[in-house]
Amino acid sequence: MEKYDVIIVGGGVAGLSAAVTLVKKHKNKKVLMIREEEKELVPCGIPYVFGKLGYDVSKEVKPHQAFLTNGGEFLADTVISIDREKKEIKTSSKSFAYDKLILATGSSPLVPKFIKGYDNKNVYYIKKSHDYIKKLAPIVKKANKIAVIGGGFIGLETADEIAEDKSKEVSVVEMQENCLSQAFSKSFCEKAEKALEKKNIKILNNTKLSTLEDAGDQTKLIFSDDTTLVVDLVIFALGYTPNTELAKEIGLELDRFKAIKTDSFMHTTDYNISAIGDCAQKVDFITGKNINAMLASVAGAESRLLVENIFGIKTRRNCLGTIRIFSTSLNNEVFASVGITKEEADRENVKVFTSEFMGADKHPETLPNTSKVTVKLTIMQDAFHIIGAEIHGGVSVGEMINVVGTAIQAKLNIYDFYTFQIASQPLLTGGPTVYPIIKALEGAIRKIEE
Repeated sequence: MEKYDVIIVGGGVAGLSAAVTLVKKHKNKKVLMIREEEKELVPCGIPYVFGKLGYDVSKEVKPHQAFLTNGGEFLADTVISIDREKKEIKTSSKSFAYDKLILATGSSPLVPKFIKGYDNKNVYYIKKSHDYIKKLAPIVKKANKIAVIGGGFIGLETADEIAEDKSKEVSVVEMQENCLSQAFSKSFCEKAEKALEKKNIKILNNTKLSTLEDAGDQTKLIFSDDTTLVVDLVIFALGYTPNTELAKEIGLELDRFKAIKTDSFMHTTDYNISAIGDCAQKVDFITGKNINAMLASVAGAESRLLVENIFGIKTRRNCLGTIRIFSTSLNNEVFASVGITKEEADRENVKVFTSEFMGADKHPETLPNTSKVTVKLTIMQDAFHIIGAEIHGGVSVGEMINVVGTAIQAKLNIYDFYTFQIASQPLLTGGPTVYPIIKALEGAIRKIEE
């Protein structure tokens, strides 16, 4: 039986990131990565298969060549059992021994078995599977009327991309008062909805789907208020659940979201087994509570931390929890958030206030392609620490939210952040005297003084 220093189960963002970093950092170690499919997609890029990538799944494949060229070994197979005592792993075709085992088994779409007809022939999901999306792409291309169930990031991005084809009728069904309500305050949610409505996407908020029925070649959606919608295709985007069946079978401890419990260095309750990515537990950076947040950025950070410490603790974890940092582009408008909103802070009894500023991302504002940028900061009332932000505008927002995210992780208060030096260039940023983040901080300071 062949033995490896490290075996990685799973090859998505977390698994592949860990694998590549391992073989580059520890050149003398034998590393094997096992995943079920030969090809892996970039998870966040899946919606773009149905629009900007022209239904060509091959343009969305994440290569693992860097892992192989640096000495790593790859096997496309299914792991069927793990023996913790013997430190052995068995796939459907082979068996291996390991010194260290990394579980990066990812997540799967939430299947709404509570909805009658959830398994209707015209129902599909945004699965992180190359083979599945390759089959789905031509089906979406052919369909004229499409309903996306779920108004989170993946649901809205999928709807936005499908609606690139103006001949298609696209509806988004969301049971909450607003789409994106888990990440943004109401005013920002409404901005996102308006951006999609400009693209003729129909937003059905406060709408609960109760039944799916066959209607010839189509599917009838029946809602709780007895209204109906007939479509060619239904795509569920209700979120994801951790793939932790293997972990449960071998007795690893899980949290309330059925994710694998880990310590600050990503070790599970078995010190020789680590877990990273969507299958591993997540703790909120602000509240310290377990949350169900699955982000590629978090998976990448966890993989880097793990590799640094897998053969002995060398560096401590700087960010003990996820800051829930998101960004998306809807109809060419960028929406980004980090941390918690005032509404969530109120629910958690965290005393906060907000500061908002609207400016431009170029100076002077008369330059071509200038976008208005709105920055809203959520700030702790006594410590004046920034614990959340929402930003809306042009492409510059994607990096602006990362700047605020860094400030949150560094536990900066508004006075620390306000005095930081920033680069300013007419074509690239707002003016040095009206840079949107700095002006929002200035507004917060003025509120305190008043």
